[in-house]
Amino acid sequence: MVEVEDKKVKSFLEKVGELYAFVEEFCKEYDLKYRYSELEIYEEFAGRYKVKELYVYKDGDFLFKLKPIGAYIIAADGRVDLIGKFDEKRLILLAEPYFYDGFKDKGWYVSLRGDRVRFLDEKLMCQLLEEVSEFRCVRGNKTEV
Repeated sequence: MVEVEDKKVKSFLEKVGELYAFVEEFCKEYDLKYRYSELEIYEEFAGRYKVKELYVYKDGDFLFKLKPIGAYIIAADGRVDLIGKFDEKRLILLAEPYFYDGFKDKGWYVSLRGDRVRFLDEKLMCQLLEEVSEFRCVRGNKTEV
């Protein structure tokens, strides 16, 4: 595989790495295990490139995975799907507001109905995981969210 030369893809891969670092820290907080699997993406404007999918488990049971979709996304700077056992959510990378209601700053957002987005943080991650996999964020005896 040839090294990625496309600037948009390079930026996307860097931001996917930052998203994964956030999720790895989240996993440590909630005693979750994770592993990576390699994935190849083909985009018409960038060609083929490799990226990793992130799989997350609780006590050996699959909870969710993060699957990068691509850098060339209409009205976004990239997309990663959060896929659980029961549902999936779209995470979009925004460097500018485009037309979205809820944009605060550059980063990863959850795409909601219509033109609404919410910035991805720990609290929202907990809510999303409950929806896609019925996982409840619990630290010690205290339930978060």
